[in-house]
Amino acid sequence: MTAVKGFRPEINFQDLGGYTAIDGRAVRNGLLYRSSAPGLMNEEELNLLRDMSIHTMMDFRSRKDVKSFPIPNWKDTSGSRCVPHSKV
Repeated sequence: MTAVKGFRPEINFQDLGGYTAIDGRAVRNGLLYRSSAPGLMNEEELNLLRDMSIHTMMDFRSRKDVKSFPIPNWKDTSGSRCVPHSKV
C-alpha cells in the first residue's frame, strides 16, 4: 500500500496495489484505492480523484459519518455507492 501523491496525509488516500489475496494473486497498482477521510477532501484533491477516472466509490463509513462529512461535489460516470458498515 502506498500513499498517492497530491493528497494531504490526513486524507490517507492510498493505492492498495501489491496486496496479496488469499489465493496468492496480487492486487494490481492503480486499481483499488482507500481513504480514511474522503469527506475532508478539498477541491484540489477532488480534481485529482476525478482525473483518476474512478468508476465506482464505495463508502464503508457509518451512516452518521457519511451524513456529517459527505464527499463534496464528487461526480462520477457510473454512480457512487454508500455501503455503511454499521447502523450507527
